[in-house]
Amino acid sequence: MGFRKVATVVLMVSVGLASTAGANDVTRKDANDTRGRLDVSRVRHVQVTDSGKVSFLHTIRTFQPWKTRLLERDATEIDLWFSTDEDDDPERVVYIKSKNGHVRAEMNTYNSYSHGASVGFMGTIRARRPDERSVQVFVPKRWIKRRGLRGYDWWLSTNFYRKEGSVCTEWYRCTDSVPDKGSYRHLSKG
Repeated sequence: MGFRKVATVVLMVSVGLASTAGANDVTRKDANDTRGRLDVSRVRHVQVTDSGKVSFLHTIRTFQPWKTRLLERDATEIDLWFSTDEDDDPERVVYIKSKNGHVRAEMNTYNSYSHGASVGFMGTIRARRPDERSVQVFVPKRWIKRRGLRGYDWWLSTNFYRKEGSVCTEWYRCTDSVPDKGSYRHLSKG
């Protein structure tokens, strides 16, 4: 393969990668307000196209580094919540955990009731750790965007359990929410 052909292929790949990001690219910052390694510093939300399918990429970054195996502890997790209709209650939740040292994410339906909630497994979704303070999940648009509605609301929560005797909230749980109250509105086309 000649230089010209190699340069053309590299240019095509570069242009293709550049076109996948940028739509609805928003970064939300959060204060250093929770004890523990899962205190979120910022969340980046961007619409991307991968193999012709639209997803919403969420990059969650913490103030402190943490090992992936941290998410293997009971009830230690990162959750992305989505309200896919016009009310404030979530209908979808992504649980981000770890298994055998590898980050995993699964999408679930979520229905809250006066006496608890029901969760229904929808499927696993792509997740990765780009560095020691971040995790990324690719949420398929088809699972959270409802036809006829212009957008959806989303928010994030983390739960980190500390050793007994450590200070946080009841049961030694350190919880962070982004935003601290309410949700972010995402408006999308189509």
